[in-house]
Amino acid sequence: MSAKTLQQRLNKVCRYIDDNLEYPLRLEQLARIAHCSPYHFQRQFKAHIGLNPAQYVQNKRLRRAMLQLANRPSLKVTDIAFEAGFDFVESFSHSFKRRFGVTPTEFRHQPNWDLWNDFIEQGAPKRMAIPDTTQHDVSVVDFPETQVAALEHHGSPSKIMESVETFIEWRRANGVLPPESKTYNIFYNDPEATAPDEFHMDICCTTDKPIKSNPQGVIHKTIAASSCAKIRFQGTEDQLRGVMDYLYGEWLEQSDYELVDKPPFFERVEFFPDRKEHEAVTDVYLPVRLRT
Repeated sequence: MSAKTLQQRLNKVCRYIDDNLEYPLRLEQLARIAHCSPYHFQRQFKAHIGLNPAQYVQNKRLRRAMLQLANRPSLKVTDIAFEAGFDFVESFSHSFKRRFGVTPTEFRHQPNWDLWNDFIEQGAPKRMAIPDTTQHDVSVVDFPETQVAALEHHGSPSKIMESVETFIEWRRANGVLPPESKTYNIFYNDPEATAPDEFHMDICCTTDKPIKSNPQGVIHKTIAASSCAKIRFQGTEDQLRGVMDYLYGEWLEQSDYELVDKPPFFERVEFFPDRKEHEAVTDVYLPVRLRT
């Protein structure tokens, strides 16, 4: 079996797991999807993904559960436990506390995003192969001037979830919620090429309401009108790196356009945990103009 064929099969297994986190996931079942014996499957999976299948499943379940606990107050802990594949909330609470040192309820009342960052860094699977972004259509669109409420995040990307939580708090308090209000991220520099203390991005949502002084520090901003190269991408956050590399590299070199002095931005059309990670939909915008 070629390395490419094996990677495709393991990608298929990971996609199946992501689609079925709320159901029992048995080793034999996953091995059949990969067309491997269970004995070889476990070792191949860990060698390529960095986690064994059981660890990968638990990682994905706990990752979604943490976001649901912190940001979806209408979901009961019992419902989150069942969606994470646990038959009993007690089992979920025990597993959660064993992994993070706090119960799900304690995390809900006081989210500790350092626990999230440690979890992502220590237990994350290896990056999966990035899809060929040339299969995605690039269109050049006229993006209209858009008024937004914005929370400026300055500092380490590892602290973004704290800013997201603060911004969600402001949205709830002011009734500015999706899908009626669109969600944007504006990136002033590259998190992978910038010193942590110099990283800057804005977390935004559209609103036509006046923004009063608030404890969260949300302010009014404008996303300027611009011609933009746009890709609608469906996939995980890690895979968005490939989309940006393609736009800045191959597409820009072959197009009739050049960059303008405005930052790229994303519209988060549908996002995790409301959608499965690989089903998240993001519109990627890169401001450009025709070459002169």
